[in-house]
Amino acid sequence: MAIECTQVGGGTTAILTVPTDGSAPNGWAVTAMLFCNTVTNPQDEIYTDGGDTYLEVHFCASGAATGPENLVLNNIPIPAGETFSFNDEKIILSPGDVINASSTSPTNITATVSYMAI
Repeated sequence: MAIECTQVGGGTTAILTVPTDGSAPNGWAVTAMLFCNTVTNPQDEIYTDGGDTYLEVHFCASGAATGPENLVLNNIPIPAGETFSFNDEKIILSPGDVINASSTSPTNITATVSYMAI
Protein backbone atom coordinates (compact mmCIF):
# COMPACT_ATOMS: atom_id res chain seq x y z
CA MET A 1 0.00 0.00 0.00
CA ALA A 2 1.15 3.56 -0.72
CA ILE A 3 -0.01 7.11 -0.13
CA GLU A 4 0.12 10.26 -2.20
CA CYS A 5 -0.23 13.69 -0.53
CA THR A 6 -1.03 16.80 -2.57
CA GLN A 7 -2.05 20.43 -1.97
CA VAL A 8 -5.30 21.05 -3.86
CA GLY A 9 -5.11 24.36 -5.66
CA GLY A 10 -7.89 26.67 -6.77
CA GLY A 11 -7.72 25.21 -10.29
CA THR A 12 -7.77 21.56 -11.26
CA THR A 13 -5.07 19.55 -9.47
CA ALA A 14 -4.15 15.96 -10.32
CA ILE A 15 -4.05 14.24 -6.92
CA LEU A 16 -3.33 10.75 -8.29
CA THR A 17 -2.27 9.54 -11.74
CA VAL A 18 -1.72 5.88 -12.59
CA PRO A 19 1.51 5.62 -14.59
CA THR A 20 1.52 4.33 -18.15
CA ASP A 21 5.18 3.26 -18.12
CA GLY A 22 4.38 -0.38 -17.31
CA SER A 23 5.05 -0.03 -13.57
CA ALA A 24 1.31 -0.49 -12.84
CA PRO A 25 0.16 -2.81 -15.64
CA ASN A 26 -3.08 -3.80 -13.86
CA GLY A 27 -3.77 -0.38 -12.38
CA TRP A 28 -4.31 0.71 -8.81
CA ALA A 29 -7.09 0.30 -6.25
CA VAL A 30 -7.81 3.45 -4.26
CA THR A 31 -8.65 2.44 -0.69
CA ALA A 32 -9.25 5.86 0.86
CA MET A 33 -9.13 9.58 0.13
CA LEU A 34 -8.87 12.21 2.88
CA PHE A 35 -9.33 15.93 2.28
CA CYS A 36 -8.22 18.21 5.12
CA ASN A 37 -8.96 21.91 5.49
CA THR A 38 -5.67 22.98 7.08
CA VAL A 39 -6.91 26.38 8.27
CA THR A 40 -7.67 26.34 11.98
CA ASN A 41 -9.19 29.81 12.28
CA PRO A 42 -12.17 30.52 9.96
CA GLN A 43 -11.25 34.23 9.92
CA ASP A 44 -7.94 33.26 8.25
CA GLU A 45 -9.61 31.42 5.37
CA ILE A 46 -9.60 33.01 1.95
CA TYR A 47 -12.13 32.39 -0.83
CA THR A 48 -14.58 30.75 1.56
CA ASP A 49 -18.29 30.90 2.29
CA GLY A 50 -18.98 31.18 6.01
CA GLY A 51 -15.68 29.47 6.88
CA ASP A 52 -16.19 26.51 4.55
CA THR A 53 -13.94 25.63 1.63
CA TYR A 54 -15.75 23.70 -1.12
CA LEU A 55 -14.28 20.64 -2.85
CA GLU A 56 -14.90 18.96 -6.21
CA VAL A 57 -13.39 15.62 -7.28
CA HIS A 58 -13.39 13.99 -10.74
CA PHE A 59 -12.41 10.45 -11.76
CA CYS A 60 -11.04 10.85 -15.29
CA ALA A 61 -10.40 7.90 -17.58
CA SER A 62 -7.10 7.95 -19.45
CA GLY A 63 -7.09 10.93 -21.83
CA ALA A 64 -10.43 12.33 -20.62
CA ALA A 65 -10.77 15.96 -19.60
CA THR A 66 -12.30 17.02 -16.30
CA GLY A 67 -16.02 17.67 -16.82
CA PRO A 68 -19.52 17.07 -15.50
CA GLU A 69 -19.54 13.51 -16.87
CA ASN A 70 -16.81 12.39 -14.42
CA LEU A 71 -17.72 14.51 -11.37
CA VAL A 72 -18.04 12.32 -8.26
CA LEU A 73 -17.92 14.86 -5.40
CA ASN A 74 -19.68 18.16 -6.03
CA ASN A 75 -19.31 21.24 -3.82
CA ILE A 76 -18.51 19.35 -0.62
CA PRO A 77 -18.15 21.92 2.21
CA ILE A 78 -15.14 21.32 4.46
CA PRO A 79 -15.07 23.62 7.51
CA ALA A 80 -11.81 25.02 8.89
CA GLY A 81 -9.86 22.37 10.78
CA GLU A 82 -12.05 19.50 9.53
CA THR A 83 -11.36 16.46 7.33
CA PHE A 84 -13.68 14.85 4.77
CA SER A 85 -13.18 11.08 4.22
CA PHE A 86 -14.09 9.17 1.07
CA ASN A 87 -13.47 5.54 1.98
CA ASP A 88 -16.72 3.58 1.69
CA GLU A 89 -16.01 2.40 -1.86
CA LYS A 90 -12.83 1.10 -3.45
CA ILE A 91 -12.04 2.69 -6.80
CA ILE A 92 -10.19 0.74 -9.50
CA LEU A 93 -8.05 2.86 -11.82
CA SER A 94 -6.38 1.73 -15.04
CA PRO A 95 -3.06 3.02 -16.38
CA GLY A 96 -3.44 6.67 -17.41
CA ASP A 97 -6.51 7.30 -15.23
CA VAL A 98 -6.39 10.44 -13.09
CA ILE A 99 -8.16 11.69 -9.99
CA ASN A 100 -8.53 15.48 -10.23
CA ALA A 101 -9.63 17.82 -7.46
CA SER A 102 -10.30 21.53 -7.11
CA SER A 103 -11.39 23.79 -4.28
CA THR A 104 -12.67 27.30 -3.74
CA SER A 105 -9.40 28.19 -2.01
CA PRO A 106 -5.95 27.77 -3.58
CA THR A 107 -4.29 26.96 -0.25
CA ASN A 108 -6.69 25.41 2.28
CA ILE A 109 -7.21 21.78 1.20
CA THR A 110 -4.71 18.92 1.25
CA ALA A 111 -5.51 15.54 -0.28
CA THR A 112 -4.16 12.21 0.92
CA VAL A 113 -4.88 9.17 -1.26
CA SER A 114 -4.18 5.62 -0.13
CA TYR A 115 -3.82 3.10 -2.96
CA MET A 116 -2.37 -0.27 -3.82
CA ALA A 117 -1.31 -2.08 -6.98
CA ILE A 118 -3.69 -4.72 -8.33
